[in-house]
Amino acid sequence: SLHRVKSDLGDIKLILTIRDPIKRAYSNYLHLVREGREKLDFKEALAQEEKRKSERYADFWYYLKNSRYYEKIKLCKELFSEVHILTFEAFTANPEREIQKLYRFLEVDDTFLPDNLDAKFNVGGSFHQNVITRMILRENALKRFIKKNWNTNRLQGFKNRILSRFRKNTPEMDPAVRDSLRETLLPEVVKLKEDFGVEIEYWQDGYFMQQKIEAEVDR
Repeated sequence: SLHRVKSDLGDIKLILTIRDPIKRAYSNYLHLVREGREKLDFKEALAQEEKRKSERYADFWYYLKNSRYYEKIKLCKELFSEVHILTFEAFTANPEREIQKLYRFLEVDDTFLPDNLDAKFNVGGSFHQNVITRMILRENALKRFIKKNWNTNRLQGFKNRILSRFRKNTPEMDPAVRDSLRETLLPEVVKLKEDFGVEIEYWQDGYFMQQKIEAEVDR
């Protein structure tokens, strides 16, 4: 827990990485679909979240809960005096700027640029179901053995090259579900911007930021 981190390591510099909360929730859902564990469609899975909590499902099954960042960040800010918040979308849009901001936060040389700045790991999406993709994506004894005994970071490129052969178009989120999530998360997302300066400009193609501006105009 964060309290244990504070107790063991003291008042360290803390780096938080977050992404568009709706895309995060859907990506979380698709991950479990790829593994063959999630059988419901996204709307039904969201509707089952409270029931799953009562049945003590593992945390990874809580798609909406884990896309609510505000209280988690608030706790981090209360426990640690230096917290840097990096959004995935801002980093994707301008990796050099974001990495330099991170270096300045860490008080290291901000002129250094790693040669793998554009590299992608653990690429998500959807894949055709066959023996190869099931072996790579679903939990099995071989996969557990590799994780335990090999440096899996070195295998990521190889895994991605194999999976790229079986990639298919990721199913679009139901627009009605997306709109419902936007309405649900809007107040909290606006507070992320106002209280913590989180860059929400790229989330939902600027939807949250535009709603914030319109609300301010209407006041």
